[in-house]
Amino acid sequence: MRADQPAGEFRLITPREDNHEYYADHHPGPLAAEHPGLAPNPTDGLFYIRTNSGGRTFRLVTAPVSDTRREFWRETIPNRPEVMLAAVEVFQTHLVLFEREGGLPYLRIVDLIASAPNALAASHRIEFAEPAYNASLGENPEFGASDMRFQYESFVTPRSIFDYDVRTRERTLRKQQPVLGATIQRNT
Repeated sequence: MRADQPAGEFRLITPREDNHEYYADHHPGPLAAEHPGLAPNPTDGLFYIRTNSGGRTFRLVTAPVSDTRREFWRETIPNRPEVMLAAVEVFQTHLVLFEREGGLPYLRIVDLIASAPNALAASHRIEFAEPAYNASLGENPEFGASDMRFQYESFVTPRSIFDYDVRTRERTLRKQQPVLGATIQRNT
């Protein structure tokens, strides 16, 4: 249903199937025509769909809003058996993927305006210096933002909130949980 037509009808993305999960996010798509791998003719935008149709660790596909049938799905991020694609957050110029690999969480930034052969080639992971940690997406309500908020903590770094500039790859510490009676050395 379109947000500007609240009395409109709901439209199904794909019919229910046993053991098939999918999660869709809308993108208005002005960049889509220039980005390889996206569905053709996205005049009403497109959906980014995280689906387990290609394997249990999920993959990312796109579909035009005008016709979301599976024959029009175009793979953007393939299923990678060693990497769980746990979540996707859609921004105007980039995607943020929350991945798990080898027991650790990773945040991958996919540049939607980069000239690259595929989405993985147009992406990078946020690097963390510590060998064991937890990281997760924070609150990111602004679609047009060029920075992304995330949380990070480890055995030696208290819970911290960072803003990450996807263009410059710089992070800014916004808040850190105080640890009473301890001196903290920051390694992130």
